[in-house]
Amino acid sequence: MKGLAGKRVVVTGGASGIGAAIVERFLEEGSRVAVIDVDAAAGRSLREKHPGLAGVIAADVSDPDAVERAFRELDGLLGGLDVAINNAGISIRHDFMSITPAEWRKVMGIDLDGVVAAAERELGHGALTAGPRRSGGRRRLAPAAREALACALRQARALGDRELRAEHLLLGVLAQRADRVPADVLAG
Repeated sequence: MKGLAGKRVVVTGGASGIGAAIVERFLEEGSRVAVIDVDAAAGRSLREKHPGLAGVIAADVSDPDAVERAFRELDGLLGGLDVAINNAGISIRHDFMSITPAEWRKVMGIDLDGVVAAAERELGHGALTAGPRRSGGRRRLAPAAREALACALRQARALGDRELRAEHLLLGVLAQRADRVPADVLAG
């Protein structure tokens, strides 16, 4: 990556896993990076590992008030925003017929509502937000669309013997053909 020195970056879900790796990479490039994550302990650990981190803000992206508060705090830390990575996300990995309405709402609250709430704040700061992921010039499924597709496939499998059909509209999934759906999504 080039041209990222001094850029002001926020990574949601950046305290662990892929998010922490993203944070580390931006820090290596000389960016000023802040993290928004619900896991305060993981945030403290990341901060200890990377003292150059601008800050870690404990907030649940599924809570619009918490997102608003986090972005007010972010203004104080970075004084604006150049790049935003909406990485926060979860997945419920068990049989579709066992997913409770509360579990479904939790996934959609973080993976969909959280991305929208953060993007609204980021765009207000003039940030370049992470859009559809590309690999080899091809668009890839965004986290919420990916989870919705995986859920639809689990639902179709679960309902198939009842002669019912599962139909889902996945807004924002562009140039994604059924024969190119990632194997791990198909496996459910």
